[in-house]
Amino acid sequence: MTEPSAETPIHVIVATDGTDASLLAVHEAAHLVPADAELSLVIVVDEFHDPQEDAGGFEGPVETYEQAEADYREAIVAAEGALARSAQAFGPRPIRQQIVERSGSIGARLCALAEEQDAAMLVVGSHGHRAIVDVLLGSVSSYVAHHSPCPVLVIRGHQSDD
Repeated sequence: MTEPSAETPIHVIVATDGTDASLLAVHEAAHLVPADAELSLVIVVDEFHDPQEDAGGFEGPVETYEQAEADYREAIVAAEGALARSAQAFGPRPIRQQIVERSGSIGARLCALAEEQDAAMLVVGSHGHRAIVDVLLGSVSSYVAHHSPCPVLVIRGHQSDD
């Protein structure tokens, strides 16, 4: 008889954006996710946009290529900082940090990533807005909760008075 093989740890994706709501979600996830889970801490940024792609007519692009490149680098540096702050919640626990680009919505990109990485769970924060604000502004957590290929844990922030 052969011995059963060791179970593969579950993969949990924890989304962050550096806001208080996402940092709350990260801290809660650090306590709630099993210690043997494989963790990915993810932040989504806009993909680089070449201003020449949509420049029209004689007026040319609104922004130079150099400025677009500088803006993109600035976004990456900010994302790295947000990941580093978020990773502190997990202490010495190993956690993979990822910056992923998007061209569509953040929620759609997180759902696609969960499917690509065969995640067992996706953790996101919620700003705690009232329903009408989410309808008007959109909600990453709402989108993910309704479209994710895996279970979603939404950590709600404080209720706002919006």
